Amino acid sequence: MLINKMKKLLYIFTLVITLVSVKETFSQDSYMAGANANYYIPLGTLSDRYKPAMGESFYFGKDVSENWTWVGKLEYCKFDDMNMDKLVITRRLTTNGPQYKIPLSKINISLEEVGLTANASYHMLSTDIMKADIELGFGIYRWKHTRADYKDSVYVDTTGKGDLALEEYLNVPGRTEEDWSGGLNVGFSVDVNVYKWASVYASASYKMIIGELWPALSLDLENVSGMQMIELRAGIRARF
Repeated sequence: MLINKMKKLLYIFTLVITLVSVKETFSQDSYMAGANANYYIPLGTLSDRYKPAMGESFYFGKDVSENWTWVGKLEYCKFDDMNMDKLVITRRLTTNGPQYKIPLSKINISLEEVGLTANASYHMLSTDIMKADIELGFGIYRWKHTRADYKDSVYVDTTGKGDLALEEYLNVPGRTEEDWSGGLNVGFSVDVNVYKWASVYASASYKMIIGELWPALSLDLENVSGMQMIELRAGIRARF
């Protein structure tokens, strides 16, 4: 699988970053490399399917002027913690009867993405110990969304006293979607020097992958048009 191969590349890149960061040749301060732990908060209809997820990213960059830096970034994330408060179906036993909300207790969905992006940082504030930047980025993502088969008998408590009535039997085939999509991000970052060439980096940004997750009407899953999220990152950066 392409996703698994790219995950291996992430770990190889981690090793390269580690080897580079221990070199004592960081006096020029025109190049940088680092690794981050990422926290992704889904937005919009994506948040109806998933709770926040962890990820990782690795990057290499160069100062191209006093105010601008270009960075190439490789990132990985997998959403598999489902938002069970939102993953429910709504049914009526009669046309004008009350609505019943029934949890999709057996649902199993996941979204995995690997991205390669180019990012420009503009230094709003730059001192000997700290930099504050506006970041703009774009790139390409390989993503995979999986929904397993769903089979379940749907019962409704018609009296509120545990008197269950069979409403329907769900038998929905699984579906897998894979695609390449463009993406973009915009955010703010802070870089604080802690020792010679080493600094601590943190950022917050809005990210959107321009792709579409298909709906499943039998499961009341709406279409996701544009995978939107807030991306929080924190890590270590080396300059050399």
